[in-house]
Amino acid sequence: MAAWIASSARPPARPERGCMTFLPGTQHRTGDLHHEEDLFATDPALRWIPRVTVPLRAGDCTFHSGYTGHMALPNRTDQARLAHVTIYMDEATHYSGAEHVVTDPLGLAVGDRLDGETFPRPWASAGAVACRRPT
Repeated sequence: MAAWIASSARPPARPERGCMTFLPGTQHRTGDLHHEEDLFATDPALRWIPRVTVPLRAGDCTFHSGYTGHMALPNRTDQARLAHVTIYMDEATHYSGAEHVVTDPLGLAVGDRLDGETFPRPWASAGAVACRRPT
C-alpha cells in the first residue's frame, strides 16, 4: 500500500505538471509485474482502457496498491512537482532479489528482511507514541 502525498505548493494542480494516473482494476491482475511493460505484456488490451488522472493540490493524498497500474505523467512545465511517498508493507517482508529503485543500492541478499533505517517500523520509533504494533 502506498500513500502518495502531493507537496507542491503552487496551485492549481494541472495534468501538465505530471499528475498521478491509474489503470482501474489492475490491482486484480496476477503475474510477475516488476516493470511497466510487464502489465501490458500480461494483457495488451490494458493499453487502451480509460485511465484515471488525479490532479492533487499540496496536502492531497492518494492511497493505492503497488499492484495497481499507476504512473506519474511527465511534468511539462517549469514548476517543480514535489511529493512524499510512504510505502506500507507487512513487517515480515523479505528481499526477493527483484530490481527496485529502493533496494538496488542496499546490497541486500535474497531472503534478507527489509529492516533498519531504510524500512522503519512506525511502532518502533520514539516519536510514534500513538502507533501500536499489530497483534
